[in-house]
Amino acid sequence: MSDAATVSGGDAVSGMEAALGPVASALLDAAQQRAEAIVDRARAEAATATAAARRQAERVVVDARRQGAEVAGRLAALRIASARRQGRHLVLEARRRAYQSLRRQATEALELQKDSIEAHHLMRRLADAAVSQLGPGTPGAAPVPLVNTEGMSLQVVSGARRVWVDPGVLVDVVLAPMPEEVEALWL
Repeated sequence: MSDAATVSGGDAVSGMEAALGPVASALLDAAQQRAEAIVDRARAEAATATAAARRQAERVVVDARRQGAEVAGRLAALRIASARRQGRHLVLEARRRAYQSLRRQATEALELQKDSIEAHHLMRRLADAAVSQLGPGTPGAAPVPLVNTEGMSLQVVSGARRVWVDPGVLVDVVLAPMPEEVEALWL
């Protein structure tokens, strides 16, 4: 009986397998279709996410380029302004040196004339003009012109007020009304 039961039990399993085969096959097909649908959805989501990431990356790159261009523009403007300031400084320095050279040469030429009669007359007229400009000083103290022995320098003192004239001042007074001639030195 045991062999008959085994045979008949084996037939029962194979009969069950035969009966469940189409169900198992349908379940397997359904699971495979769900798996393919999940994979397809994952691929679509990945493609959408990748496309969104690419668009975001493009926006980031565009923004970075724009910001880089703005920063580069500001840096360029700063460098240009700095170069202009430096150039202006160099021009003004060259003009100052040219004026100082002219002033020094004129002062030296004037100093060479210190013993001439014209220089003595000039110093006398300057002393009179200085005394006149100072006006009355402290009561009882008259303005006293002092001529510097180093050259054509004049100091007039009236109380606490003073007038000092030296060759450099004289040259500046002569050059002041001649801006075009002085500017011609550096054009």
